[in-house]
Formats: sequence, C-alpha cells, structure tokens
Amino acid sequence: MTEKLKKLKKYINKNHENIYIYALITYILAYMLGDNSVLATKLTFVFSLIKYSALLVIILKIICHDLLKYTSKTFGTLLIIALFLLFLTFHIHSRYLLQLFIIIVGSKNVSFEKIINKVLKAEFALVLLIIFLSLTGIISNYKEFRPNNIVRYALGFKYAPSSSGYIWYFTTLYLFLKKGQAKGSDYLLLFLLNLVFYLLTDARNGFYFSLIVIGLNIFYNHLKISKEIVNEIIYRLTVLIPIILIIGSLALSIFYKPQNSFMKNINSFLSNRLSLQQKALKMYPISLFGNSIDWVTNDDIKQDITLRKSDMNYVDNSYINLLLNYGLIFIILLFILFYKLATLNYKEKKYYQNALLIIIFIHAAIDPHLLKISMNIFLLQFVEFFVFYIKKEKEEKITDALTLKEIQNMQLTMFKAITQFLDKNKITYYICGGTLLGAIRHKGFIPWDDDIDILLPRPDYEKLQEIAKTKKINKDLEIHSYELGNLNDPFCKVYNLNTTMAKYNSNDEYDNHMWIDIFPLDGLPNSDKKIKIIFQKSIFWRKLLMIRKLKEERIVDTSKTKLKAVLKPFIKFFVDLLPKDFYVAKIRKLCLTYSYENAQYVGGIAWGYGPQEKMPKKAVEKVVKVEFEKMKVKTFSCWDLYLKNLYGDYQKLPPKKDQIAHTMVVQKIK
Repeated sequence: MTEKLKKLKKYINKNHENIYIYALITYILAYMLGDNSVLATKLTFVFSLIKYSALLVIILKIICHDLLKYTSKTFGTLLIIALFLLFLTFHIHSRYLLQLFIIIVGSKNVSFEKIINKVLKAEFALVLLIIFLSLTGIISNYKEFRPNNIVRYALGFKYAPSSSGYIWYFTTLYLFLKKGQAKGSDYLLLFLLNLVFYLLTDARNGFYFSLIVIGLNIFYNHLKISKEIVNEIIYRLTVLIPIILIIGSLALSIFYKPQNSFMKNINSFLSNRLSLQQKALKMYPISLFGNSIDWVTNDDIKQDITLRKSDMNYVDNSYINLLLNYGLIFIILLFILFYKLATLNYKEKKYYQNALLIIIFIHAAIDPHLLKISMNIFLLQFVEFFVFYIKKEKEEKITDALTLKEIQNMQLTMFKAITQFLDKNKITYYICGGTLLGAIRHKGFIPWDDDIDILLPRPDYEKLQEIAKTKKINKDLEIHSYELGNLNDPFCKVYNLNTTMAKYNSNDEYDNHMWIDIFPLDGLPNSDKKIKIIFQKSIFWRKLLMIRKLKEERIVDTSKTKLKAVLKPFIKFFVDLLPKDFYVAKIRKLCLTYSYENAQYVGGIAWGYGPQEKMPKKAVEKVVKVEFEKMKVKTFSCWDLYLKNLYGDYQKLPPKKDQIAHTMVVQKIK
C-alpha cells in the first residue's frame, strides 16, 4: 500500500500542472451542466459527484505537490481562511465558497495563461454541444415570448441569456489571450458570433458588453497618446469601480420608488432588477456573516406550480447578492483582494488584465457571476495572496549567456566525466550523429554545433539505469531517464546542475539545465519493410510527444507551413489530454519490439533519423577509437557506412545557410 502511495505521489508531482487543469475543467463543465443547463434537474446527483471527484483530485495535488513547500506562516494563513469559510458554509448552508477556495489554492505553480487557454476551449466546446443537442431536439429548447413578439430561445440552458452570457465571457478571454495582437478578422468574427446569439436569445446584456470589450480593445490598440497615462487611469478605475458600484447599487435599491417615472424607467431598462433588489434587502438584513437565503428564480416559478410571480426574489446584481448571502466581512475581504490584484497587475504592467477586470466588475452589477469560476477564471489570481510565503530555494547567482565556444568546452568536460564513468562501470558506448561526423571531418566539434551525442547498446543502456539508482557520475552531473522516473523522453540525459537553460519552445519540467543525450541502440527486424514501419511508428509518437511538450505560445512560430499553424493548436488540445509519459511509453515499447541480443541489425529507434540508421550488429560491436578534441573516443567500426547513410558525402560541408547550431541559451550558476 505504501509503495502504491509513493507511486501516486510521484505521478502527481510529475504531472501536477495537467492534473490540476483537467480536474478544474471537469469541475467547471460539471458546474455549468448542473447550474445552467436543462439537464440539471434530471442529473443533479451525477454532476455533484463529478464536481466533488474533481475537487478531490485538486486536494491530492495540493497535498502531494504544494503542501511541503508552504512555510508555517502560509499554512497558518490558509488554515484561518479555511476555518472562516467553513463557518460561513454552516452558517448560510452553502458549500460553494469552500469549493472555490480549494480551486484557487490548487492553482499554485500552474501557468495561468495555460489554464485560460484550456478552459476557454473546453467551455466553448460544451456550450456548442448543449446548443447542438437543443437544436436537434435531444434536450429541451425552452422558448419565451416577449411582449414585442420576439421569441427568445434558451438553446438548452435554463435561461435564454445564459448562452449569450457565455459568448460574452469567451470574447473577453479570447481577447485577453491575444494581448493586443487581435486582427480585424478576429473582431469581425467575434462580432458576428455575438450578433447570432443576440438574435436567437434577445439577450441584450451579453451582446452590449461584447461590443464594449471589442470597442475598447480597438480603441486601446490605436491610442495616439501616452499609454502610460491611460494605464494609470485604468488602475485607478479598477480600484474605484467596485466600490462605486456596490454603493450605487445599494443606494438605487434602497431609494427606489416606482412612483418616480425616472427610476421606474431605469428599473424597466434593467429588467426589474431595482425592484427585486429592494425586495431582497427588505426580506434579508445586511449582516456581518450573511444569511441563509432561499432564492426564488423565474425557473423555480416555472417548475413549481405553488409559486407565484410575486414570490420571485432572486438578485442578479453580484454585489448585493454576495452582500446578503455572505455578509459584510466577506465583501470587505473580497474588495481588499481585488484591490491587491489590481495593484499587482499595475506593478507588473499587466494593464490589459486590469482593463478586463473593469469590464467584469461593471458586468457584475447586472449579473450574479462575479464569484462563479465558470464565468470569472481571473479569480485564480487570488492564489498569490493566499499562498504568499513559499520556502525559498538557495539563492543562485547566474552569469551572462555562454558563448558557443564556452558551451562546447563545458560539453567536453561533461563528456570526459561521463565516458570515465561508463568505462569504470564496464558500459560500452559509441559517439554518434553530429558528434561522430565532427570527429571524422573536423577531429572535434562541428564548428557550429553545441552538443554531444552518445549511443549505448540496449543491454548497456539498461545496465546504466540500474547503476544510476545507486551511483552518481559526480556532484555536478545527474542522470535522468524515463526508467528512473525523472525524464519525459525515451532516452537518457545527463544534466549539468551548475547551469541553467532558457526554454523557448518546451514546457517540460525537467529541461532546466544543459545536458548530454545518451540514446539506446535497439534490435531491428531483418526485413527492410518492417524496419521502415517501426521507424514510421516511432517518428509518429515522437512528433506527438514534441507537440505535447511544446509551449502554447510557440505553436505558430514553430510551424513550417500555414496549414500546420492552423492544425497544430487543435492537435495539441487532444494530445495534451494524455500525460507526457504516455507517449514515451509508446516509443519505449517500440524500441523493445525486437530483442537486441537476437538481432542481426541494430539502430536508434528511440530518436533516430529513420531506416537509414540500420547497421549490422557484428560491425557495431567491433569498437574502434577516433579523435575528438585531442581525445581518443569510442565508436563502431562501421562508422563510414553510418555517416554515408545519414549524410551522403559527409566530408563535404553544407551550405552556409545550413550551418546552424541548436542555439542553446546556457548560463552558468556560480
């Protein structure tokens, strides 16, 4: 049992980011279905079960990955907040705040932009699915007839404005991810999408707010005056608007008089919100810790024949809703958190984020979604104030980026230590790839190359994995591999812990230091056709693994064609559903298809070039030495055949345009 728990903890630590994101998405989708869709009444228990299962996964992530990093001060802070929310839970008979707290705390050490990207896609897909099911008659599509002969369609939701509200929210998130880089075609597409939903649902609020968001984006991006001044104004507004809105909402509600024609017109424009707010304020007093409220909505009246229209008391204004439900203390704490968030965004020059917060704050005055995670993912940023004391790692001094020559010298030092370790433990190795080409053609590094490649026969490769469990090369070099549980690749890497590396394309959690690759050499079938198939399969799984490890923001830049730039984000969405080690396991299984010991031919299936890697095993096992940077290093006797198969006329230099290094950006830790 203990061993299983250790494996579970190790798995969660390794995949904590994706575990959290997919648990969050599961919770949000179940919340949307259970709170807004017509399926809610029939499947309430199922959706609740899914939500609590997702919360349990997030709690496991916090315990296994985050908890040990908290200082006692952070732990104490979280405990006090949790106890306060637990008190509110029992006092007002609502568990939502405690659930939201778990979700926010669990988001620590998870990329906020990655969360937004995944949540946006998942929510949008669910909304489209619900609408499709309603239009095809699989689920109900409620109709509401307006006095002006306009028909409102609920499109599979309980309320007609719900779908339009989600489209407004998606518009906001999409433009946030674009960060001022949206094009005219983006704005047009968003406008048309919102217009379609407005015509179907006659929901003004979502449509008008989408127009405001789109208009402000265009206006901000084309400003001719100093943006610093505008950003200062945005910050001030972000701080003041929630305060103005709650005071204004309370004043309008308290002093609302239907006899006053001006106020009556405002109430009518706001779909009777003022009269409902006044009614709720009379029914439930403003208190320190809120009230246990039995809200009656329009949907409740439709479903319960004992209820009358006059029984409706639901408040759409987020500020009054939260004030009555959770109390004065909670509202004050919430406003403090929003103030701190606005200040943090201002200091970090996230002005765009503050601008979107202003829109969300204003929208909250006519919709009760301010604290609904399915409609305000920005709440996750509160984690910076809940979990603010983290155990600090040892402070490191970083040098400037190393030159190509400095990288080569460091690689050479690592190589000497690695080969000495391999020889000492009687492990056969060969230099291969560009390193072997450099040894033969240049007697050392290819002048523009910056790494070293090593190849190990599969039995020796497995032997290295066993030795690495108990032995180290030295204090600075650390062996990582899939087999050791600390690498997301189908081969081995030796990291130099005295270095740090910039990760432009990869989101892999292990590639933080400069490394040398050690590849396994595996058995091949005798048939050239079968060899071709096994390499095709390997390359297929390798491409998926590379997409899985690719940063979201680098998808377009790393695509060689426009078609790939369009397709890759969709492929990545599905590829990301599975952990990285799933793809590594697939490649490893292919590598072990044919026994090395019984094979006549061998090749680098794990990360090789293709069928041209095929070499006769007898020639490979005959070791020869070649010169590399004034060292005598080992390789296989059939090196000439290997280089010809890979590079053709390997003595001939490639064109200048192809003389490109891997462009590692390496810094040394003093």
